[in-house]
Amino acid sequence: MQKLASIHALNEAATKGLDAKSILESWGNMHMNPDANFAGMGDPTLPQGSANPDGTFTGITNDGNFGSGDMPSSTLPMAMAIAAQTIALDLLPTVPISTALTILPYVNGVYSGGATNRNLGSLDTSAKNPRLVKGVIDWDATLAIAGNTTKTKNEILEALKGVEATITIPGTGAGADPVALGTALGAKVTFTGLLSFYDKAPIFEIVYPNEAYRNGNFGGDSTQEGSTFANIFNQYANGVEVTITPTGADPVKVKISYFDTVKTYEDFVPFFTGVSKYGSNGNYNTADGTRGAAQYNLKTLNPYLRSEGEVTPANKVSLEMASTKVDAKTVKINGEITREQFQDMTAYGYDPYGFINAILTNECTQRINFDILKALHNLGKKHADSIGFNAKIVISSDLHENSLTIQKQVVAKFNLASNIISTRSRVSPADWVVVGAGIGTAIMDMPTFLATPVTTFAAASGSNAIYNIGSLGRLKVYVDPYLDFDSTSCLVGAVGTEQSPGLKFMPYILADQITYPSEGMGGQNAVSMTSRYAIAAAGQHPETLYLGFDLKLQKVSGETSDFAAIFPYLG
Repeated sequence: MQKLASIHALNEAATKGLDAKSILESWGNMHMNPDANFAGMGDPTLPQGSANPDGTFTGITNDGNFGSGDMPSSTLPMAMAIAAQTIALDLLPTVPISTALTILPYVNGVYSGGATNRNLGSLDTSAKNPRLVKGVIDWDATLAIAGNTTKTKNEILEALKGVEATITIPGTGAGADPVALGTALGAKVTFTGLLSFYDKAPIFEIVYPNEAYRNGNFGGDSTQEGSTFANIFNQYANGVEVTITPTGADPVKVKISYFDTVKTYEDFVPFFTGVSKYGSNGNYNTADGTRGAAQYNLKTLNPYLRSEGEVTPANKVSLEMASTKVDAKTVKINGEITREQFQDMTAYGYDPYGFINAILTNECTQRINFDILKALHNLGKKHADSIGFNAKIVISSDLHENSLTIQKQVVAKFNLASNIISTRSRVSPADWVVVGAGIGTAIMDMPTFLATPVTTFAAASGSNAIYNIGSLGRLKVYVDPYLDFDSTSCLVGAVGTEQSPGLKFMPYILADQITYPSEGMGGQNAVSMTSRYAIAAAGQHPETLYLGFDLKLQKVSGETSDFAAIFPYLG
C-alpha cells in the first residue's frame, strides 16, 4: 500500500502539472478570461439553445467540454477503499506499476557450460556450449513412425525413463547408415535416462572435444579442438528423427521438433554437480566396470572422491532472462445525480455524492474481482487438463456413505490439489480454495474447519464480492457469490510471490475520479470513476500454481456431477 500511495501521489501531481504538494484550488478563482483559470482547466462555455415548456432543453449543452472541476483526481482514499473490498487480491501478489506500459521480467537458471566451455558471457544459444540439452518431442510425428503406430505416448516414455542410451540419426543420402548424433560436430551425445519435468522431453548430455577428463568421460575426436556443439540449436531447428538405443533393450524412435536448454527451476540433474568415476564397491562407475561414459543411474550415483574433486573442473549454470510486456487496461463508469435528488437528499441529511461514490466503488471492486477470478479459473483449468486431474469422489456402495465421508473426500481432493501444486510449481503448497456457496456450506461443519471470526467476516464482506468463510488447515476457504449455489466448481491455488511464476495483479491507477457539474445546468451533476490495471501471467508455467476442477460423484449406478446427488442433505 505504501508503494501504491507513492505512485498515486506522483500521478496526481503529473495530472495537474503541479508539484505533489500543490492543490488545484490554490491557483485562484474561475474567471471568464481563460488566462486566469486554474492550470489545466478548460474555458467556461454556455449552452447554445433554449429551454422547452416541458423542462427539456433543445440545443447544445457543451457537456463534453472541459470546465470547472473537470480535472481528474487520483484519490488515494478511494483507491484504498477499492483495495480493501477487493478480496480477490488475497489470492495473488499485487505489483503496483508506475507507467501504463511496463515490462515484467523473470529469470530462470540454465544448465549451461561444461568443464571446458568458455562461452558463458553470451546468452545467445548460437554462441554457447550447453552441457545439457533437451529434445522436445513432436508426438504426432513420433506416433506415426513405423513401429510406433501401435504404441502409446506413455509406453514410449516408459521405455526411455531411467535408461542410459546412445543416439543415432539418419545418415546423409539414400540407404546411408545411421550416424551418432553429434558426430558431424565432433561431440559425444548421450541420453541420460532423464525426462524433463513438464514436457517429458529427453535430456541429453554433451561431452565436447578436447575434454581429457571429466567424470571418467572422454569427448569426441580430441584433434578437433575449438569445435562446438552450439549448432544443435540451428542445425536441427526443423526437427530430426533420432533413435535412442538403451543398452540391452530395443531401440526407441522419436521425432525431436527442436532442442532447448534445460532449466534449473524445472528440472534437477543430480550428476551435474559431480559424479565419481568410482562406484560404492570401488570399481569404476560404469556398466562393465571400465573407464568410460558416466553412469546416470541415480542409485549408483556418488559425489567426487577428494582426489577427484581437486582435479575436476566444475560444471556451470547461467541465467536466462525473459520478460512479459504489461499494458494497463481501463474500466470506467459514470454516475449522475439530478438537481432534485441533490436538494432532497441533503435536506434529509444524506450525502448524495457519498452514495454515488459507494456505488461506483462497488462496481470497480466487483469488476476487478471478476477479472482476477476469470484469469485464475482459466489457468487452473489449463493445468488440470494438462495432467488429467481426477476430481471424482468414488462411492463403493450407496449404503456405506454418509455426509461426513463425502465431506472428507472433498477435503481430500483439496489436499491432493495442494500437493500437486507444490510439486509441479516448485513454489509452495496451495494457500486457498474458491468454491460456491453450496460446497462452502457442506464443509463448514467439518471437524477440521476453522470459521472466520464474525467481526472479521463482517468487515471483509462490505461489497457483493468473494468473501472468506474460514480455513481448512493451511487452506483459506473463499465463497464466490457469483457461482451458482449448486455449482461443483472448485479452484485451488497458491498466492506465490512477486518473483515466482504465476498471476500478478498490477494496478497503475486504482481509482481516478472526476466530479463535474453540468455546464450552464444543461445536464446532470455527474461523477466519473476510472480504474487502470493489468493482470499478467508471468514466469515459466504460471498455470502450475492453480488447479481448477468440477467435483464429480462416481456411484455404483454411474457418474454424476449433480450437486443434489453429491450433497443430498443440501440439494
